[in-house]
Amino acid sequence: MQSGADIIYQAVLQDGNCMGEADFLLKVSTTSNFGDYSYQALDTKLSRVAEPKHINQLCFYSELLDKLQGTIPTKMHLVLGDTGKKLLRLRTGQKLKTEKEVILF
Repeated sequence: MQSGADIIYQAVLQDGNCMGEADFLLKVSTTSNFGDYSYQALDTKLSRVAEPKHINQLCFYSELLDKLQGTIPTKMHLVLGDTGKKLLRLRTGQKLKTEKEVILF
């Protein structure tokens, strides 16, 4: 992440005892502890529909990213088994506790 790679595959995110492995991290032009860029999580699922557990997983990755990069991502990305893509937008300035706090587009 510190080197500023455009895409990171199987990114291990860790903060203390909390750890997750995002399928991909996508570099975006939002300022963070790393400089003039930060990252958003992209996860892939075989399922053809976005399930609450998928959204919770992405929220968890976003919380870990917040700790690592000093800014919470405003978007998360989900690619489904039918190649459908879902963009999930986080409510600005809020820490996420449930999937109800995510807007699905």
